[in-house]
Amino acid sequence: MNIQLIKKFEQEFEYMLIGGNLQFTEDKLNWFPFESKDWCKQYQSIQIVIDDDFVKFRKALAQGQKVEYNFGNSSCEYPNIWKRLESQNFYGIPKEYRIIETKKEQLIRELANLFSTEMRHKYTLAQQVILIDIIHKVFEDENM
Repeated sequence: MNIQLIKKFEQEFEYMLIGGNLQFTEDKLNWFPFESKDWCKQYQSIQIVIDDDFVKFRKALAQGQKVEYNFGNSSCEYPNIWKRLESQNFYGIPKEYRIIETKKEQLIRELANLFSTEMRHKYTLAQQVILIDIIHKVFEDENM
């Protein structure tokens, strides 16, 4: 067993001991099931998350994205009070959480929407894909 890995991901290890499933990534893009035998391996860089109803939010946090939860209550005066989640401790139901896009991600999504709706008649689908890809590469280089 890789004791350092178990200490680093103690909550995940305990979850697996009671029969829960885990997922892992070494590149923060591709996720795979994490099995019992994987606790014996050595990793350069790894993120392990609990595979439950909140897995998409756990992955977002592992990838460095911001996650917020709705602290408000629909029956009170302030139904939408969003606070940033600082840990992997999830309570309630998944619809009370959201992933916050970076300004770069928002801009890319908005430009993609622009090309797919308002400018659809001016460009072919292939041209739209090329333009969106170029914009995405430009923003990657800008370190937004």
